[in-house]
Amino acid sequence: MRHKHVTGEPVGEDRFKVHNAVVDTFFSGWLSLMVSVPSLEIKSIEGQITRSFNEECQQAIPILQKVVGTHIRPGLTRRVDGMVGGANGCTNMANFIMESCHAAYEGVNQNWWLYAESRGLHPDEMQKLVHRHRSHGTISCIVRRMRRSRSQTEQDLEGAPAWDRSEGELPFTRRTHSKIVGVGRKDKDTFYVRSVLEARIHSFLVEMEVKRPHFEITAVRGEIRRSPSDDCERAIPVLQNALGIRIEPGLTAKMDERVGRAGCPRLSNLLLEGCHGVIQGTASAMLEDYKEAGQTPGYDAFRKRWLESMPIMRNTCLAYCDNSPLIGRLEVKW
Repeated sequence: MRHKHVTGEPVGEDRFKVHNAVVDTFFSGWLSLMVSVPSLEIKSIEGQITRSFNEECQQAIPILQKVVGTHIRPGLTRRVDGMVGGANGCTNMANFIMESCHAAYEGVNQNWWLYAESRGLHPDEMQKLVHRHRSHGTISCIVRRMRRSRSQTEQDLEGAPAWDRSEGELPFTRRTHSKIVGVGRKDKDTFYVRSVLEARIHSFLVEMEVKRPHFEITAVRGEIRRSPSDDCERAIPVLQNALGIRIEPGLTAKMDERVGRAGCPRLSNLLLEGCHGVIQGTASAMLEDYKEAGQTPGYDAFRKRWLESMPIMRNTCLAYCDNSPLIGRLEVKW
């Protein structure tokens, strides 16, 4: 079981801050980042790992600074994954950052989108990020209506303040959402995953089945229980693009391409959360098997056996790269 809680709120006139915390069976930690408005540039980032499967995971914290100066715009997933994920980083942290960036984008959009054109938020670029923001989506229709009455719009927005201070209060909406991921075994070689997103205006559910030994997605379904636009429903059939995808290096970019850009980044992220949950689920399943057999192996012996049963983990992060001290000490044979 994995639980994530994300909050975001404006800070001053030109900053938006996001705090992201996670707790699951083997890992807990938090990440906080600040983005500028309207440029959507990551200005600062910090984080902490309070519990992890491997002590080497702590080495991922300094790597976070690589994303400072990155802008939240199309292509962000690949850039973040290239800087923070892979053999020299941490895929969990890369996903952590992406989720926080999505929260920042949505939080800024929620508070400032009416001033997008006049304040340089580039609505045309925003339309590429999420299905409902494209040429047929809700935001795009609003922007087109604004353009049709441009003269009046320019008069309305000319010299407009970032917020109305007449009441002495900041009329901002604080953004918050939670994710819960549960993993179980349908049979010895099939994992069943349920991922749920609950937010103020969104409620999404994604379920999938992943089959060993290739860790291939063999079934997937989704449900949009609550959303700000009817267009969101059009992203549900796109989930079927995930069928056949395997949990292996390159997963993040592949999922983003097939499901995120073609449909909805939130649904794509729920699928990724489920995939990461399956990886942890294999460790939990092995512990259950040990318990049923009446065996109590040492921690290092357990990690060695688990890693050798999971060749897909090879070179996926700094803890599991071939020259990692952990791999050498455990004498893992892949």
